[in-house]
Amino acid sequence: MSRYHKKIILITLLLGLSLISMACSSNDTSDPSERTEIRVGITGDPVSFDPQNATDSVARNIFNQIFDNLVTLDEDMEVVPELAKEWESSDDGTEWTFILEEDVVFQDGEPFNAEAVKINFERLSDKDNNLAMYPDIGQNIESIEAKDDVTVIFNLKEPKYSFLRDLTAPANGIMSPKSIESKEREEISKEPVGAGPYKLKDWNPGDSVELEAHADYWRGEPEFETVTFKVVQENSSRITMLSNDEIDLASTIPYTEVDRIKNDDNLAVDEVKQNRILYTGINSDVEPLDDIRVRQALNYAINKEELANQLLDGNVSPATAAITDLTFGHTPLDNYPYDLEKAKQLLEEAGIEKGQTLRLILASNVTEDVPAAEFVQNSLEQLEYFDIKLEKQELGTYLETLTNPDSYELFMRGIVNSVGDPDRALREEFLPDSQQNYSNYSNPDLTELLESASSEMDEKKREEQYADALKIINDEAARIPLYEDMYYWGKHKNLEGIIYKPRLNLRHAKFSSE
Repeated sequence: MSRYHKKIILITLLLGLSLISMACSSNDTSDPSERTEIRVGITGDPVSFDPQNATDSVARNIFNQIFDNLVTLDEDMEVVPELAKEWESSDDGTEWTFILEEDVVFQDGEPFNAEAVKINFERLSDKDNNLAMYPDIGQNIESIEAKDDVTVIFNLKEPKYSFLRDLTAPANGIMSPKSIESKEREEISKEPVGAGPYKLKDWNPGDSVELEAHADYWRGEPEFETVTFKVVQENSSRITMLSNDEIDLASTIPYTEVDRIKNDDNLAVDEVKQNRILYTGINSDVEPLDDIRVRQALNYAINKEELANQLLDGNVSPATAAITDLTFGHTPLDNYPYDLEKAKQLLEEAGIEKGQTLRLILASNVTEDVPAAEFVQNSLEQLEYFDIKLEKQELGTYLETLTNPDSYELFMRGIVNSVGDPDRALREEFLPDSQQNYSNYSNPDLTELLESASSEMDEKKREEQYADALKIINDEAARIPLYEDMYYWGKHKNLEGIIYKPRLNLRHAKFSSE
């Protein structure tokens, strides 16, 4: 077994969420095992339900219930069939043929077939559509052929090692072709139509998203009649709702609140090391951050060991590269040990005047990242060169701000690598034409390495290329990696059968009768 697959299996034990088993009957009963609704407390409001154009993790966890993919990941993080029941690739890796499930219908009654797949990926692969997920997989597609109703062929521009695994990402959920062809982009984002087990029933922005069972779901009618996501940004409020039986599952519990849940006899906590890295992004397109010495100084000014081990009580691990150690290709680097005097020396050499204001933006729904953001703010102000203005923004505003490079200097961001391969994360964050390159960083050597590693089919060579890529990112201080994250879920003790995968899957769940 290769190192790659060993690491993928390890990720299985540590990531995401899937609730397994079954439930039935009515909610109007004292027997929890007969519940037909599950209620999930989430930290923020989804921005868009268009899988090809959504960049927020809140939406992805919800539309994972609405859309099925051609292939998905099992609990061992291995690629398994979903809407495609089998597949094969050409020897050179540029042609992929998928045989599809039959008798599948979308939630609007439209049939699922090869033509539907073709329409989906032609939309994604059209650069003129300017979709956020285009760099992930769309830009590598040359053409798609619907050979017959159940056979679809992808022709790639060049070999792509991670192509099959990338198809498991939320961005590649299959939408109804009627939805794509008859709706404007804004309508698609608000009125998702997939072939998954649940369909959108009601969306009250800022309050809740309610899904209902897709009765004609091809794998059988879902066990739950209703899945309700309740927007509760305040951590303590989410936990109170959990204690009061207003929700069954609460996401993103900060480590400071874990004991509060554990001390409740009716509740439990699942703690999982996840493939998420938190970092401070540096907008290298604006002065003075376009100077490598300034970026390096900011890196030296952050004591990552103190952040992880003292402020966060060792509940996270200091980052040693731009990707986590659970991701293929990770190479630990020196990563700028804390040295405030070195940082000040670099700023003096760069001729930086004291008193400049740097804006540091943070999505307010990601409450678990607030302590780190405040730590970064305080640390950088210790340099005595900058006034760091920390701006907590509603998620939609935060994402909108990131589209305007003149409106921020620094930003906090956490990236979850849901497929276990570095290709998607590094390409979307560092390729110059990527919409998610919020650092506005560009380096021709790095671009060449990432492009080459994407198409390299030799695993050893890929590993070497990623090692070189991570060194460039580190040497040029393209960002400030902070820590590799833990994730905490609060739940009722009678919620059973939870296993961990890259993203929330509520298709099957079980409440015990106790």
